[in-house]
Amino acid sequence: MVRTISVRDAERDFAAVLSGIEDAKETIVVDEVGKPVAVFLSPEEYRSVRRERAWSLIHQVQDRNADQDPDDVLREVTDIVEEVRQEQHDRARAAVAGGS
Repeated sequence: MVRTISVRDAERDFAAVLSGIEDAKETIVVDEVGKPVAVFLSPEEYRSVRRERAWSLIHQVQDRNADQDPDDVLREVTDIVEEVRQEQHDRARAAVAGGS
């Protein structure tokens, strides 16, 4: 179920809004002068949206690489994942070194 509330109501009744999401499993759209500015989702709905988005991205990658050799694509993806992991590791080390 989707319910729309104003920004003013969301601010005033924030605890009730959160309770409604958790208890009733409803999605709440926060609206400001007819324009949605935020959406509250239950954790289950959020996980579902994330899962759908992940599959959508996977299908996009598959479509873009349909004419490629699967082994080449796997190597490229593996290289990119390793690069991202290294960047995260380097940032974490820099943060620890900066905080010392």
